[in-house]
Parts: sequence; C-alpha cells; structure tokens
Amino acid sequence: MEGETDESYQQSDTGMLVKEEDTHGIRKRYAQSIVWDDDDGWIDTADPGDGYDAALTDPEDRSVVKTLTTVDYDTFSDGPLSELDPTDIVSITGFEYVRSDSAQITRDAQERVLTDILLSSDPRDRIESYLTETVDAIEAGEVSLEQLARPKGISQDLDAYGWKDVDELDDDVVTETIEQQGGTWRQTPGPTYRGAKYADDWLPWEQLGPASKPLKVPIEKVRGDDYPPVYTYHSYPDDNVRPDPPEVGRPVDAIAITNPERLPDNFVVDTDTLIEKTLEDRLEDILATLGYSWDDMLGEGSQVGLDAFV
Repeated sequence: MEGETDESYQQSDTGMLVKEEDTHGIRKRYAQSIVWDDDDGWIDTADPGDGYDAALTDPEDRSVVKTLTTVDYDTFSDGPLSELDPTDIVSITGFEYVRSDSAQITRDAQERVLTDILLSSDPRDRIESYLTETVDAIEAGEVSLEQLARPKGISQDLDAYGWKDVDELDDDVVTETIEQQGGTWRQTPGPTYRGAKYADDWLPWEQLGPASKPLKVPIEKVRGDDYPPVYTYHSYPDDNVRPDPPEVGRPVDAIAITNPERLPDNFVVDTDTLIEKTLEDRLEDILATLGYSWDDMLGEGSQVGLDAFV
C-alpha cells in the first residue's frame, strides 16, 4: 500500500483491537476474541429433526459462555474454558503475525500481547513482564536464531540484485560511466541479498539462489582471520564487465543463511538490532493503543519524581 499513513489502534465494543488508518488505501489490521459463534453448535435445545445431533451436543458444557458478560483469563484458568489455551479464541488479521516472512518471535510476541490486551482488564503488568523476560533471554543468548531471524525469499540470481539494465533507466540518468559498466546501473543490494552473496561465497554449506528463503541475521562484527570482516566476493559479479558492487569493502553488517546452527562463532550477532527490528518495531504501535511505549515496558521510560509535585 502506498501513501502516508497515520496509524493508531482502538479496542472496539465487540472486543476487537482495530487499527485505524488515515490513508488513501485500505488495509485491515485487527485482533478479536471469538468465544462462541453459530458454527460451534452450543445451543440449549436440539431439534433431532434437523439432523444435527452431533453438532448440537455440548459434552464439555461450554454453552454457559453464552451467558457470560466477560471472558478473560479467569475463564480459562478455572472456568468453562479451562481445557483451552487463551490464544485459541484470538483471531488476528493483517499484523505481521500472519506473514510468513516474519520472524517467529515477532509472531509469538504479537499473539501474546494482543491476547493480553483482549483478555486482561489490566494488561500492562502481564505485557511488561513478558517483554522483559523475552528481551533478557535474547540478550543472554537463550533464544535461537531460528526464532529471532526474519526469513526472506530470493526470487532471482544473487548477482542480479543491485543492477539495472540501461533500458530500465530514464535517459537523463544514463551517464558515460553507466555505459562503461556494460550498460548497467549499480546500487547497494539490500542486506538479505548482500548477506546471501557473502554466505554463498564464504560458507561452503550454504547454497543460495532463486527459491531460497534464508534467515537475515544482522552482524555486529566479524572476529578473527577465517572470514573477511568486509564484503568481498570471488564469485560476484559473475562477468568481467561490471565493476564490484558498491558494498565491497564495507564492514559486514548482515548475513543471510539457511543453516543458522552452523554460523561460525566468528560472526558476532547484532542482538540490539534483532530486538529492535523483530520486537520493538512490531509492537510499538500496538502498545500505543494502551498509552504505553516500548521504553515504558522495558523500564527505560522517563519517570517523574515526587519532588515534581512539591
């Protein structure tokens, strides 16, 4: 969707957490808790003549939820839904939770936070505790890269990223240099693609190319002498006409891999960037619904001392 977007979330009267947007396009993003609907067949009397005997039975005696004015975590802990997981009744649409190219930890965190908002009368403590524990676990190295890193698909040859044929360019940007480069214009490819080229060249077990869906891992630095600390390739570009891509000689800031468990210790993962991209950026708008910020949840927000009221 294109255009400027002013994002906010509101909890509707029906229990939905709805994202409101002032934009030229339309994008639905909401979460709702659905405890019972007609498809469940939880009714008090059955009409055998309709032939729905099995559908109208209520062996778990859950039809009582129709009479409840509020369904919250207590309903699951010792109420009629005690055999269910609270997330089983939460339906999420439009958030990164439903996207296959989101990190698993993003999906888990959005599901947990949205469920807390929908089922808790005072969700702040629950969310704050969950996020603090999650961030602490990441910083302690207790969460795997499979959970943390975001997958991203590769649709063309790695050597094709960062180049455009002169036929794709406007005449006013075609320079002599471009013509000397074989009629191509070069730009720095995105972190997934430059990271995939690096991994494909320097990690023999990584065989990356079209149809691959590696995990993008931000890198703080490369230690030791086993692997180059800057982007450099011996396979790219794959001809003798084009110059080196612009990222050559720059410090390695990302690597894209399909075997994260084999990533050598030489590569220091940028944990702060992982937390920012997979948690903070994906939760900040949701937290704003309740008037919270990411810093508030992590105990990094500003606090007003008692002397301010004296």
